[in-house]
Amino acid sequence: MENSESTRIESQEQLVPWLSRLCNYLIDSVVVVLLMQAYLGAMGVNPEALAPEESLTVMGHLILIKLAYYFGMEALLGKTLAKFITRTQVVDEDGNKPAIGKIAIRTLCRLIPLRELSFVAKFPYGFHDRFSKTYVVWDS
Repeated sequence: MENSESTRIESQEQLVPWLSRLCNYLIDSVVVVLLMQAYLGAMGVNPEALAPEESLTVMGHLILIKLAYYFGMEALLGKTLAKFITRTQVVDEDGNKPAIGKIAIRTLCRLIPLRELSFVAKFPYGFHDRFSKTYVVWDS
């Protein structure tokens, strides 16, 4: 799906700076935690009372909730709830909504341990951006 106002990404100055990316991360983290708590509540699960083998199963479900949130929001709308609030969006190198495959790669890269360290820059370009060839820019 092409954006009628798309602009090819040619310099890092077009990217959203680290403070906005940090806001996106924090807001989306709260949303994901709330979704996880809602799931646990709906399932009647008390995490403190789980046996070790049950904990692994529940942890797997929680990881799937996180991935489903990011994939669903970015695949359907090109942005998460945090990006709506900060008026940012995910685009491909041509400034268009990324293809579903790029969103899938972007979502799976969120499982990379210590990926947050890839954001230590004025204009951060995280692992999930780099590997999926996507960018976070101001909403047009």
